[in-house]
Amino acid sequence: MAFVYRELTQEERDYIASFKIRAVLGGVLASIPKEAAVDDERNIYYYQFDGQGWRNGEDDAPPGWCSLIWGGQVFRVTIYFTWVKNENKLHGIYRVVNIYAPESFRGRDQEIMETVLEAITAEAKAWKFETVEFTDMSIPNYVSFDISQTKSFA
Repeated sequence: MAFVYRELTQEERDYIASFKIRAVLGGVLASIPKEAAVDDERNIYYYQFDGQGWRNGEDDAPPGWCSLIWGGQVFRVTIYFTWVKNENKLHGIYRVVNIYAPESFRGRDQEIMETVLEAITAEAKAWKFETVEFTDMSIPNYVSFDISQTKSFA
């Protein structure tokens, strides 16, 4: 797997900040991560910027809204997750309920879904999940506008 979850350099944080990604909750600028799942070979950054996502949406918990910045274009990924502990090992269970992708990526559904899966798995492993399972994986929805500036899309 090409993704590694790691601390970002200041240059990388500045690059992410340059997109001025808006938070879904409140519409203010989203915080810039200190760490992210990064694929240096393909110039991809993945991180959660808003919401919770945990407990798979039980008790009306909001989803986790994530950004995937790929080659200078912003994707929005909406997830839920939970975990179980078996024999002192954590098992992560994820649902990817939406992937909003730039129109220029149309026709690359499988590649996008695999990339999202790889990025989430790298992040989950950094959180000490021994195994990761995906119960839902959205097919990308393509948008012709800058999804990073839209606070209402979940």
